[in-house]
Amino acid sequence: MDLLFREYHDPFSLLDSVISVGAFCRFLNSFNRSHQEKIRWEFYIHKLSPFDERSWDEFNRDLDLETAREQERPSEDDLVETVKNSYEIMKNFNPEGGE
Repeated sequence: MDLLFREYHDPFSLLDSVISVGAFCRFLNSFNRSHQEKIRWEFYIHKLSPFDERSWDEFNRDLDLETAREQERPSEDDLVETVKNSYEIMKNFNPEGGE
């Protein structure tokens, strides 16, 4: 709701009208996409190094690829290895020894 109040003077009447025409989900998706793009733009303008010469389109493409890689599910072997490593850490943990 806070985001709606930042963007619109009276979000309640806006939501009432969107709901009455049956477009609530479509409105929320559109609003969220717009908000995400604003966040990306602010990051692009203020946070990138001045020596980074990527265009806005290249920046978005790279960010989308990075996000897709982060959302990939780890392999079964990676999960097994992570559990084994975690178990070894827990087995060697001694809270009274200060380690």
